[in-house]
Amino acid sequence: MSVHHVVLTRPIPHVNALRRSILSMIPHAAVDSVQVEVNTTVHNDSFLSKTLEMLPIMDAPALALDMVLDVTSEHELMTVDSSMITVIAGDPTWVKPGVFLFHLQRGQRVRLRAKSSRGTPREHVRYQVAHAGYRIVPTITVPAEVDRDALAALCCRNVFDQGIAADRCIACGDCAALGVTVTPTDTVHFFIDSFAEPALQIYQWGLRALMQQASIVLRATPVWVDDGVVPDTRVWLTDAIHMTVAQVLVFEMSKLGAAFHAVRQLHPLQPMLAIRVSHPDPTGVLVEAATCALEQWQGWLEGI
Repeated sequence: MSVHHVVLTRPIPHVNALRRSILSMIPHAAVDSVQVEVNTTVHNDSFLSKTLEMLPIMDAPALALDMVLDVTSEHELMTVDSSMITVIAGDPTWVKPGVFLFHLQRGQRVRLRAKSSRGTPREHVRYQVAHAGYRIVPTITVPAEVDRDALAALCCRNVFDQGIAADRCIACGDCAALGVTVTPTDTVHFFIDSFAEPALQIYQWGLRALMQQASIVLRATPVWVDDGVVPDTRVWLTDAIHMTVAQVLVFEMSKLGAAFHAVRQLHPLQPMLAIRVSHPDPTGVLVEAATCALEQWQGWLEGI
């Protein structure tokens, strides 16, 4: 597993967009077709198929992998891992070695064939290449008269054991009883845990995915319709961008003077979004917001 930690000072909507981009927007390869030919184990075919589908593999954009797993146990208990897979089409190095699959008892046999394809985690979790998250690092103000020993004993996160470890704080509010002030900031501790690819590369892929979405907005020709509920408010219905990016656009438009702004997914199972804007020039403020977001992500990427 590859892990990347970084301290960022960025607007929280942009940081959250990067997190969701890594979790759901990066295309990657995964096993999606498993044919079980022989199975004399206690495991059913569905279990074996799902186990292979969650196997971490390196991204293989040029050619789908074709793999065969054929093992027979000659021991009381045999551990089967990904090193026993034979790749008959594609590069064997794409399969991450040493990943535990299942156990076999003496005399049990499994033979199956699996193929990979590319997709995004929005389609299925097997295409997810990493886990990402962040924690806000607040500003903590401790009055001079506060007993540090009592404060350290009160905090369940050990924030005050040695100085002030603000990155451990979860803003639980327990220390407020002693007069301590915890103020949220735009500084976050961002982390990526990658299953197959280098975490820093996934960090870059996530930013590029956001930039691609912003470019879609800049190339689009929004058709605005009356809201019908809020006066002087226009609505753009679109399925061209993800909710993640739409929320960043709403944040940027609010800074550009849009009086009323909202984004809503019309149905949980459909990608159609409704972006509401109250502004004399809704297209202009949308384009300006997309431009601001694109420039920030571009500068973010160049600064890595």
